[in-house]
Amino acid sequence: MCDVNVNTVNIKENTDIYKSPVSNTFNKEKSKINLGQSTSKVHEKNLRKGRASLQEESVEEKSEKYANSDAQDLDKYYNYYKNKEEFINTTEYPKNFLLLNNIYDNVRAIGYPHDLASSPYFVKRTNFNLRPERHQFDEKIVKFGVLLSADPTQVFSLAKVLPIVEMAAVAVTTEDGPLPGWKILVDYRDTRCSSVDGPLAAFEFYVNGSADAFIGPGCEYVIAPVARYAGPWRIPVLTAGGQAEAFGYKQPSYQTLTRMMGSYTQAGVAIRKVFEEFNWRKLGMLYHNNDPASGKGNSPCYLTLSAVFSVLLKKNSGSSIPNIPFDETVTNTTVIKELLTNLSLMTRIVVVCANPSTVREIMLAADELNMVSSGEYVFFNIELFSNLASASSKEPWKIEGDTEERNERARRAYSAVLTVTSPAPEKKEYLEFSDKVKDLAATKYNYTFGKGEMVSTFVAAFYDAVLLYALALNDTLSQSADPRGQLDGSAVIRNMWNRTFQGITGEVIIDANGDRVASYSLLDMNPNTSKFEVVATYIAANSSLQFIANRPIHWAGGRTTPPPDTPECGFDGSLCPDNCDAEEGSAQLADIPGPPIYLERTIPV
Repeated sequence: MCDVNVNTVNIKENTDIYKSPVSNTFNKEKSKINLGQSTSKVHEKNLRKGRASLQEESVEEKSEKYANSDAQDLDKYYNYYKNKEEFINTTEYPKNFLLLNNIYDNVRAIGYPHDLASSPYFVKRTNFNLRPERHQFDEKIVKFGVLLSADPTQVFSLAKVLPIVEMAAVAVTTEDGPLPGWKILVDYRDTRCSSVDGPLAAFEFYVNGSADAFIGPGCEYVIAPVARYAGPWRIPVLTAGGQAEAFGYKQPSYQTLTRMMGSYTQAGVAIRKVFEEFNWRKLGMLYHNNDPASGKGNSPCYLTLSAVFSVLLKKNSGSSIPNIPFDETVTNTTVIKELLTNLSLMTRIVVVCANPSTVREIMLAADELNMVSSGEYVFFNIELFSNLASASSKEPWKIEGDTEERNERARRAYSAVLTVTSPAPEKKEYLEFSDKVKDLAATKYNYTFGKGEMVSTFVAAFYDAVLLYALALNDTLSQSADPRGQLDGSAVIRNMWNRTFQGITGEVIIDANGDRVASYSLLDMNPNTSKFEVVATYIAANSSLQFIANRPIHWAGGRTTPPPDTPECGFDGSLCPDNCDAEEGSAQLADIPGPPIYLERTIPV
């Protein structure tokens, strides 16, 4: 029989919605994603009553309720930002707001607490600049306010970044640096990755005149409000975070934001180039996102794949991309198998984003489902923040303490994985820099990097942030009519953007929008060494995908060519009614016991 076990796969017409586990094929509804609504665990106790009842739910129940949440649809994110240019900028169309402008009168408005009954109605404009300019450039002093989480498990934590800022401050003030003889003073606060704590810390720095520039924040939900406030304050914000698509629209909200490691959108372009190389048009997404009830907001994986999806869908207008979110904190092997089975009926190319340990469990489940040995599937692992130069990341399949049998299964499963990440510098200078950072972090900042671990380029980018600011400040002062007088922070920003310089992470190109032009590496596991190695690099400067000579991609299942994105007999075997062997792998997938899986039938456009 070639019916792919129709008893366990129920396909409904396109008027039905998904049941559990859901595949969120895009419905083209508009919804605005707000990057300013989340708070950290510290404040989440006030978000919702009856939280204790959530803990009593089973993994399956919570997964089902979570998967059906409308808040997780990537298509809503896409539909908002794809038409972003259509929005009216109120500063460019003041005629639409003449009525409001008539009520503003700073002269006749009272401007302090007063008797409302006896006073006319005039509104005083908000004073964003609550203090005079307080820089000390005439004394050759620069002040940085570092806004990062103190949690060492965060990619950007104080203990990881402060050693780098300390080293950069020394480097830029040496005799051959851009600010010779200057003094750089640094203050720092723990943002807790909270949209409350972070902005309040920035406000403290601003009111006290403690920061000529903000280094950080690192968490998206802190960057959003801080960068909004920093615009009217004219304080530069330099971060290796903020890669979400929303931060690319600098006007009017993020006028002083400089992104030192590019954006998720650029990563999406790199992935699209790979897909075009192998003629893949159909894909699916499987990614971790936070439970809406957690109060943590959308996960970095959600923000990453939202941008990737936007890039891919703009290129293939009218197509659909099934995407399945899950909460990795409550997901088990049974749920993962159901989600993979769901995707197997729609795609052979799966983009995965989750914690490295979760990705490993996904691949172990895929191996059990014969998705690896069949050679039909390719799993794209998105690990933009990983440290590929470290020994552990070259063998992500291997976990010390796990059984030899599971490690061997994981090694076999990772033969179907291609990893997209940021390039790791290989120069001796960077290796020595990494060693110095690790020593300083251990001896002064009470943080020990992992065995064999090299400092991530995302963390090292804060060194380049300090260098960029120093270079721009030097240029700004030389261009000023009175270098000892007051200096507008926006002038420094103009000299930071549209600039190229050599940084510790390599050549740094900051475009006219204040974003680094980033490149990305594609890694494949060498079957002879069982280690991942770079097989291709996406060069953003000329938008090209360059493969490394004599280093071919090793496809799973003994294939010598990349698998097609659609099985020869179709996803349900209907194109080969007399050939059962063609869809043997898919039939085995469908035979997995479990609850029925309902899918929406995608109608080609």
